[in-house]
Amino acid sequence: MGEAVFSTTARRCADGAQGMRVKRVVAMAWWAASALMLIVAAVRPASAESTTERSSSILIFPKVIYNASRDTVIQISNTSNSMAHAHCFYVNATPLCLGSGDCLAGTCSGKCEEQWQEVDFDIWLTKQQPTHWTASLGRFTNPNDEPCDRNTGNYDCDSAGLDPGRVPPVSSFPFQGELRCIEVDQSGAPISGNHLKGEATLVTTDGQATKYNAVGLLGEPFTNNGDNILCLGGGVSDDVYAETSAEFSKGELAYLTSAVAVINVWNRYGVAYRWTPPARPKPASAAAS
Repeated sequence: MGEAVFSTTARRCADGAQGMRVKRVVAMAWWAASALMLIVAAVRPASAESTTERSSSILIFPKVIYNASRDTVIQISNTSNSMAHAHCFYVNATPLCLGSGDCLAGTCSGKCEEQWQEVDFDIWLTKQQPTHWTASLGRFTNPNDEPCDRNTGNYDCDSAGLDPGRVPPVSSFPFQGELRCIEVDQSGAPISGNHLKGEATLVTTDGQATKYNAVGLLGEPFTNNGDNILCLGGGVSDDVYAETSAEFSKGELAYLTSAVAVINVWNRYGVAYRWTPPARPKPASAAAS
């Protein structure tokens, strides 16, 4: 955070009194801003808002399984009226037996360690487009995919529609782990568009199925600046607005919001240009002691 610069057209005082007043104003502004940041931080800690019902900037599918008896169908939808891009990656947590036997079967003679290997891929979806694939097969780009048609037997619409890009299958058999997708712009930088919604269906070989909604993390609106940092939060909820409205008038809320915005701007300058706050002068009594 840097020192604010005040411009004045007033006549300069020969004895430097005006300069001292400006310095006092700068110092007061500095400490008032610092105090305000402490107050805002103390009122409510920042946290990411999660959801399973709303579209989000990050999707987490915590349970993706592919083995001899089960497979996972992944569905992701773009809820906006413009194209959405996403960078996705599987995380392979299948335990590896450091010995003989199988960890999943409980027959490993040694230690079982999760692999934590990642497989990355990118997808893009046109406006309001859903897409789906299975963990075992993934989805490959094929302009000759069969359309959804009961007469041709493609009842499940498997691979029908516009392909979102090459989606690889999971990296091992068996596989247990998760899938994460982050909304990005065309350059690959994360954005807080909150345009992605996901569902997963675990299907067994005997036809049974269980379904869950992906966990979504909401991006903080209007915080994109092209870097690789995605600000989470989801904005101001109705509960927070009600709490603050009970304590402050509309005019006071406007002043408080403006003050926080100014602090944020100076913080961005300070971090970028390596500014440090000025040293606070010690009181005369403390200096004498």
